[in-house]
Amino acid sequence: MSRITANDSMLQVLGTLVEPVEVCDASGKVIGRYIPHVSADDREVYDLARKLFDFAEADRRVAKGGPVLTSEQVKQRLRDLEQSQ
Repeated sequence: MSRITANDSMLQVLGTLVEPVEVCDASGKVIGRYIPHVSADDREVYDLARKLFDFAEADRRVAKGGPVLTSEQVKQRLRDLEQSQ
């Protein structure tokens, strides 16, 4: 098998993936597939998170509208909840 080296910008994209993806050129033509290496422990965590997250509920809440929180606001809310217990 041949090997290529990804540059930094490609590594930023590929580094976030945990599932296989098709790689396309600018016109949308599939030029290949990328299968990330994910350890068994990480795969278990991702699978558990996927089971716990309700995508239909998330879509419903987005469609409903309402306040949108930044990731920092969510982190602060979680810290507040931990301290209140």
